[in-house]
Amino acid sequence: MLIKLSKPHLQQLHRLFATKKTNMEVAELLQEFWLQSKSEIDFKFKNNKHSIIEAYARQMMKTIGKPLGIPLNKTLLQDYFLPGIRYIKTEQYQSNPYYQMIKPPEKILKTWQLKYEQYLPFQGFPLADVDVQADHGFRE
Repeated sequence: MLIKLSKPHLQQLHRLFATKKTNMEVAELLQEFWLQSKSEIDFKFKNNKHSIIEAYARQMMKTIGKPLGIPLNKTLLQDYFLPGIRYIKTEQYQSNPYYQMIKPPEKILKTWQLKYEQYLPFQGFPLADVDVQADHGFRE
């Protein structure tokens, strides 16, 4: 079936496809960073929430960029990494009602294992659901 789109609609469709491609690339970069950040990351920065987030975003780009051959991209940094990074202190995480109430026992059942592990300082991990910004072309 042939669908004819006006030039503005066709341009909008191309922008949506470009955003989808970038969203997928960023998801792959984040997955790679979460895997690589399982070893301790050493940061030296001011003890200010905003400087920590910016330093962390730059460290993310350096960590994942070098092995994957991706240069430090200010657009990815500004549009994707900085808005998505949350600085949480141990106390904030431990005071979460879910964390306090749900304490399943460690258990092994055939090939499945339920166990407790710890995050290293500054280890990246997914904390919340993906935030889709409809007003920015469905950027995630």
